[in-house]
Amino acid sequence: MNYPHKQAKRADVNGTIKNDIIYRSFIRWTEIEDKQDKMMNEPENFLNLRNFKILLSKDIEEAKLKNEAKNLEKLQKIEDKKRLKKEIKEKKRKERKELSKLKRKQEKKILKSKRRKERRAAAASAAKSNDKSSTPSSSSSSAVPVKTEKESKKSDKNPKKEIGNKTNNTEESGKELKKLLKYDAEKENEIFKSDLKKKLIQERIKSIDKRLEEIK
Repeated sequence: MNYPHKQAKRADVNGTIKNDIIYRSFIRWTEIEDKQDKMMNEPENFLNLRNFKILLSKDIEEAKLKNEAKNLEKLQKIEDKKRLKKEIKEKKRKERKELSKLKRKQEKKILKSKRRKERRAAAASAAKSNDKSSTPSSSSSSAVPVKTEKESKKSDKNPKKEIGNKTNNTEESGKELKKLLKYDAEKENEIFKSDLKKKLIQERIKSIDKRLEEIK
């Protein structure tokens, strides 16, 4: 095979570096081409190349699947986190709703007891004013009240009945007072219980807040 570069080099006795570089690159290129031709022509090499391509495609597919699985796992984690946050927020909302209900109930009870006390105080003051008005003054006390014949006869007939009536009235007032005191005690106990429940709910809300911070 005649190479034009070789001929050019031989023709030029002195030779130049330029011609030498062109010649070397040409030879190297032809050697590579020859090797590639041989590999393609030999059946064993061709099979190896095909197997390598198949393996490479399998690896690529596996890598793709792994990547998809990782992405799905990440998405699942994000979804779980969102769902957990939503659940905790819903729980917190319910707790706050319950707390507001309790507050309203407690306020109503306090208002009722306040009104009841006011009514009782008003009744007591009215009773006192009535007692004062019924008692005779110092000037009139000196004058002895004159009873009619009918009144004197009635008082002579049943003096025990009058005393009994008076004792009955005092007993009834005592019973009413006991009832009122018992009712007050029960209401105070209810308010105390609702306070405790309120405190418990507040503690639960605090714990929920902590969990939310941990998730963030």
